[in-house]
Amino acid sequence: MDPEGRLLHPTLHRLWREVDASEHVLRIELPRRSGSSPIAGRVRIESLGPDGRLEATLLLNLRTIDRVLTGSPDAQLVPFEVLGKAQRRAQVLGHELAHAAWAFAAPDQARLALDVQTHAERLALVARTAGTAGPGFGEQVEASERLIRRLEEPALAAEKLIARELWVRRADYLRASSSR
Repeated sequence: MDPEGRLLHPTLHRLWREVDASEHVLRIELPRRSGSSPIAGRVRIESLGPDGRLEATLLLNLRTIDRVLTGSPDAQLVPFEVLGKAQRRAQVLGHELAHAAWAFAAPDQARLALDVQTHAERLALVARTAGTAGPGFGEQVEASERLIRRLEEPALAAEKLIARELWVRRADYLRASSSR
């Protein structure tokens, strides 16, 4: 909360409450700081119980988030080069929480998220073991990418809201700093 009693990050708060209020289980994993990974964040569905209850893991690789190279501002939804460490982490956390909240919201969404995850893992295994030259592989990858883009929509929408909230906080901070 800020000094006026307002939530500092209302979208993160809302997403956290949605996930927490669901019947599903979300574990947060923060890998060790040693080593490197190209994955800043990810939600992985670990299991789907017979009662429809999901168990998932939200991975936040803080080392990767803190060190991510920035690209052109036109290619990024949120320009990381202007964000501090906490703001970067908030962006990635919000993106991944939005994935979990979306999958947890409805059984058909949970099934779609699990199907997309399973299909992408199968394609990666085929690529590693048999190669990518097999008949229909390219079409399968394109179909998988279309579904992944669909799953990204709620996460990107949350990311935009979080970015707006971060910019408002930053502007408030700069105004307060300049008036001292």
